[in-house]
Amino acid sequence: MVVILAALTGVVLMLLQARQFFRLRSGTADFNSYCSFGTFDCHAVEVSRYAEFLPGYPLAGFAVAYLAGLAVIALFARDVYWRREAVRVGTLYGAFGVLFSASYFVIMATQLSGLCAFCLAVDGIIATSFGIFLSMGPESPKKHALDNPKWMTMGKTLAGSSLALLILVKLLDSSPSIPAEQARRAIEGVMNAPVTPVPMLSEAPSSGPAEAAITIVKFSDFQCPACKVGAQSIHPLSHRFPGKIRIVYRHFPLDPACNRGMDRPLHPAACQAARVSHCAFRKGKFKEAYEALFEHQEDLVKDGPAAIAAKATGIPIAELEACATGSDAQTAIARDVEDGMALEVSATPTFFINGRKVPGGLPTDLWIEVIEKLLAAGK
Repeated sequence: MVVILAALTGVVLMLLQARQFFRLRSGTADFNSYCSFGTFDCHAVEVSRYAEFLPGYPLAGFAVAYLAGLAVIALFARDVYWRREAVRVGTLYGAFGVLFSASYFVIMATQLSGLCAFCLAVDGIIATSFGIFLSMGPESPKKHALDNPKWMTMGKTLAGSSLALLILVKLLDSSPSIPAEQARRAIEGVMNAPVTPVPMLSEAPSSGPAEAAITIVKFSDFQCPACKVGAQSIHPLSHRFPGKIRIVYRHFPLDPACNRGMDRPLHPAACQAARVSHCAFRKGKFKEAYEALFEHQEDLVKDGPAAIAAKATGIPIAELEACATGSDAQTAIARDVEDGMALEVSATPTFFINGRKVPGGLPTDLWIEVIEKLLAAGK
């Protein structure tokens, strides 16, 4: 019973992990996750190339099928008639799981920028289950010949349950599917786009090393729904390409209060949100403000950008509001808007990757393909 309960717990954990995989790859995952805390970072694990069992299918889905199989074997072992053969199968099955877990633990510890708490929990479940089957004393075929019909029955049951779980995991992928031809055209469009010199300001908010091979400059608006999606889409890229990518944030609020290119109000809180985020940047808290303003986008008008940013950064709201009305914040936003207009930015979000314009952005999985191609081509 211990093995059954442990295996089913592992199934739940890996279903959550698989869901996170699909959300990250489609660009719909939140900036922060319940499975990312301290040294644990499931984003770093799930966006890596090691997280795919098959192209577009998570390794966590394979783990779900494996753990369901473990529970099935344990059920057989509870019956005296099946126990001898079930213990043999369970020991071999567990040994495979332990070896597989150990190899991926080495990869996680040496190749990735974070550890996966759920994965480590499942590793523990697999090792414990193997130990339990081993303690039940699997008998050598020399002592008792293998009961082939029972092995066949268990094998068919395992195969059926595993296939059912593999299909179930795929159903967790609720992201819209992009036809292969459309994806190919999108990638080719970026790769063949002309390279435009994009002003690189040392004082602009950014993440990643200045000498990174890939630089993404984003012109964005905190009140723009598509910009929130764009922000979520590029958020995992630094985990996938640590040290190789720099992301630079530029403001382009779609409101005439700070954007002379707008002839009518569209996002009434966007200018204030941009100025508040600039003030948070001056205090070294841009990341916290940036994520909070997008996460609470629907509350920008009701609560006000300063209140949202103050709660996330710890900067007093009065200080943020006073800074946002100052010339430094207004000049910074105006500079970004003028640069955007010079680059013919007319909608948000608009990205430039190594100078190549990407209007509207891409889902995370297509960003990954573009970056890999640019790195391979040295562009």
